[in-house]
Amino acid sequence: MLFVAAIAFASAVGVAVSSSDGPPDLVAKAYGAAQEKRYCDAIPLFLALHARAPQPKHLYRAAEVAYAAGDRRQALDLYRSVLDAYPQFEKANVVKERVKELEAKVKRDGPGAV
Repeated sequence: MLFVAAIAFASAVGVAVSSSDGPPDLVAKAYGAAQEKRYCDAIPLFLALHARAPQPKHLYRAAEVAYAAGDRRQALDLYRSVLDAYPQFEKANVVKERVKELEAKVKRDGPGAV
């Protein structure tokens, strides 16, 4: 039942979810927190998902949430972690562009919101 709820929620926000994505309740909580812009909750939830079901998309989503929150330093660290751990990730080019962008912004404007 929880997996069905997690799939329904993730589908509503445009993300494909499978049974290998990790515990359904954790999947639902992570996506729910991100959707509700509870970034301080979403980042550790996506990192917990990555710990339980190591997949590049979980680490990438944690980075994307940090980016959306304006935490440039954390986003930069997470994007770099994606590239280090998963150099063949399907979104590696997007991640590389984010790294370049964030390096410039951190240098110019500082670490952003924490």
